[in-house]
Amino acid sequence: MKVRTDALRLLCWLAALLLIGWVAVVPRPPSQPTAGAATLAIVDLSQSMNVTDQYEDGRPVSRLAFVRDALAALVTDLPCGAALGLGMFVEHRTLLLFAPVEVCDNRGELLRAIASLDTRSAWNGNSEIAKGYNAAWQLAAARPERPALVFITDGHEAPPLNPRHRPAFSGQAGALRVLIAGVGGDQPMPIPRHDPEGRPLGFWGADEVMQVDPYSVSRTATTDDRLIESESLRDGDERAAGTPGREHLSQLREDYLRLIAGETGARFARLRTVTELTDAVAALHGIRLRQRVLSARTAMVVAALGLVVAGLVSGWLPRDFGPLRRRVRARDLVAHRGQGSAPSVARGRTEDEGAAA
Repeated sequence: MKVRTDALRLLCWLAALLLIGWVAVVPRPPSQPTAGAATLAIVDLSQSMNVTDQYEDGRPVSRLAFVRDALAALVTDLPCGAALGLGMFVEHRTLLLFAPVEVCDNRGELLRAIASLDTRSAWNGNSEIAKGYNAAWQLAAARPERPALVFITDGHEAPPLNPRHRPAFSGQAGALRVLIAGVGGDQPMPIPRHDPEGRPLGFWGADEVMQVDPYSVSRTATTDDRLIESESLRDGDERAAGTPGREHLSQLREDYLRLIAGETGARFARLRTVTELTDAVAALHGIRLRQRVLSARTAMVVAALGLVVAGLVSGWLPRDFGPLRRRVRARDLVAHRGQGSAPSVARGRTEDEGAAA
């Protein structure tokens, strides 16, 4: 019986070691991008993204820091097989940093690229949201994988726009899955200034930024720009208008971003927590990004750990197993001596009592 018990214990430990060894040695098959689950995130890197009006765990952070954390959470939450690309928007141009890549095989590289997003990469102080969005849309539409576009911005046009003269959207509304993600607070906040090395220089003043639409003196327009002249805007829809005299202050221009989204067939989501970007991207693709399926590899790891834990808790270790042998023998010897000492003492006492009698 003892031989069978020890053999069973040994088999349990052997099975656990084999499972762990298989998981460690056998390579995981490479993941392939899932059709329809590719995303291209374009991030606004204008100076207004340095405004500190977001909160994480009760502490204030800048809009850009908040966006970096939201993108990092998205990388972590996306299932294997999904792909993510990254780009930046400055002035009226959009630059592709890298095309969508599979998230599990490239998680470290994605997180490092996201962490490196910085307004110091900007080559111009302007932030022409409508033109930048149009350029991002064209960039995503030209990609062979046709990724969903996620355009992340606070919506602050700099220089400000005349609401009756806006750049026209040149794409086909609804032809792409697009999410405009708004970030920023409701209260106008001063915009920080930094030198080329990133050292703070205070804040921009009212006399240091354009307070009105400079359309009449050329607004960095290209020769093929078209303008919108909307009767509805003339009738009082001022969602695209700036705030003359307060353009040195910044807040989320939610109404303006909703206007752009409605005109181009995009969705709008305001980001208040870092996880809301993941939820919005999940809704954009129509999938449950946080759904987890227990793979065979994971099941083997769980089974191996279960065998190890069961052996420790239930005392399945063989009595003659390695360094425990000496400990078990010592314990048995102490128990044996303890059992033998009581009768000896009792016998000695009986003999003494008989002699006394």
